[in-house]
Amino acid sequence: MRRCLGLTESIWTSLSEDKRFSWKVLSRAVALVGAFFVTKTGVAYFDWALTVVTAFFLLIFIESQRSYSKLPPVYRKRSVRIAVVLGSWGVTLLGLAFFLQVALVSSASVFSKNVVPGLDKSASLLQALSVVLFLVAVPFAVIRVFRNLQFEELIYQLPRQGLKQLLVFKEPKVTSFAQFAFLELSILLVCLLYASSVANIAGGFFKLFAALS
Repeated sequence: MRRCLGLTESIWTSLSEDKRFSWKVLSRAVALVGAFFVTKTGVAYFDWALTVVTAFFLLIFIESQRSYSKLPPVYRKRSVRIAVVLGSWGVTLLGLAFFLQVALVSSASVFSKNVVPGLDKSASLLQALSVVLFLVAVPFAVIRVFRNLQFEELIYQLPRQGLKQLLVFKEPKVTSFAQFAFLELSILLVCLLYASSVANIAGGFFKLFAALS
């Protein structure tokens, strides 16, 4: 019966112990240097939670693919399922946060340009009606734009399918050390960029909440 190897397992098992150690040191050094450039929100509990989740995904992805065939079947399924769920929902939440941020900025711009100027020129009842109509119309407009852009497919379906292609179907296979290094470093850099992007968007929301409170 043919063994099901992980994406990087064939290359990883072919490396000698000293080369494995050297690669681990190099990859951790890259991660450490990259961590200094990751944006922080200044909210300690959020930064720590984001770091833990990102590091856990990175650990699950890399380590499970290095020794996939040696893991018990239960752990294989769990590791793949966890990586797919964390990766796909991580991108989904980031996409939703970005979309919501853009929607809030756009709505505030429309409100200040089209609604606020008319408030001073109308009676109090009309002022209240204008604000209510605006607040009712905004969610419908945002949902309509979200659906028309097929944003769900972009932020959920495509990342999920991509992760399943990698982790479930094991395609494309890594056949050389150059591909092995490229894949692992790419995953590392993507995780660092993801953490920085989430922190940037979350920082904007934290500042908004602080200003409103």
